[in-house]
Amino acid sequence: MVLLLALVPAWSCGYRLVDNSRTIHVALAGQGALHPEALPAVSEALASGLREQGVRLSSGAADAELAVVVTASVERAALPAEDERGTFRPSAWEAALEARATLRRAGGDEADLGAFESSGLEALGQDAAGDDAAQASAYALAAKLLAERIVAAVLAAW
Repeated sequence: MVLLLALVPAWSCGYRLVDNSRTIHVALAGQGALHPEALPAVSEALASGLREQGVRLSSGAADAELAVVVTASVERAALPAEDERGTFRPSAWEAALEARATLRRAGGDEADLGAFESSGLEALGQDAAGDDAAQASAYALAAKLLAERIVAAVLAAW
């Protein structure tokens, strides 16, 4: 009875209990020359996005396997801005990611989820360490957007 009363406020506040009976194994790989921030950022974002949707990650037997291949990571200086001398210089990092994904269900069915692209933009830092942090942040944002698209495709195909 106490548990029921504890859950009533959660339901009335818009919270929902997520079904976490599905399990997935994620196989992540890179193809070609990739920035060192690309794969870790995509791995973390995929894991987080799947967990948020109630999917449990497994290193062993699972209901499905998600194979993601990151095919490109591109970084470029973006958003030119005028400095104090009147010259235009980049003021932000733009990181772009491309990947393709396939979902293999335990029953043997395979679904090609297609190709995905995303990009993230982050303001440059004031020094080398700040630039490194901005670059990592741009990749993290691009990976989050990429993961959102892949997770949506996984849930639609499952």
